Amino acid sequence: MLTSFLKSVLALEFRQFVSDYTSKQLSFNNTYRGTNLRSTLSTVYNVSKKFSLNSNLTYHTSKIQNGNDVKFTLWNASAIYRFLKGNNAELKFSALDILRQNNSVLNYGSGTSFTVGTQNVLQQYFMTTFSYYPRKFGKNAVKK
Repeated sequence: MLTSFLKSVLALEFRQFVSDYTSKQLSFNNTYRGTNLRSTLSTVYNVSKKFSLNSNLTYHTSKIQNGNDVKFTLWNASAIYRFLKGNNAELKFSALDILRQNNSVLNYGSGTSFTVGTQNVLQQYFMTTFSYYPRKFGKNAVKK
């Protein structure tokens, strides 16, 4: 009984993404290796049938051969309220990059060079959105 209640109120998801790469410069006989790792924990808490709170926390790590690792954490959260008949309308408030990391990893190789580092991306911002989801299209069927 408690399990079914928790499933309808709380959802958790953990995801992990890993990519390895190797780049070789034949003319200089150099080999460059790197690994990117992204771990994400997402949660949804349904306060009621009409109101929910969402959050996701993503930890990024970029390991670079013969260089310093690049690490940063992104945290995004939102509150969603559904209303109207059939919950067709949605008002959502989102807070993005709550920890003010505003980072992205540059990590690639080309024929004559390797580029490693970070660059600034969008800064922390807040967004309010309104959405309407129509459930029926066209004319209602005529009853005979």
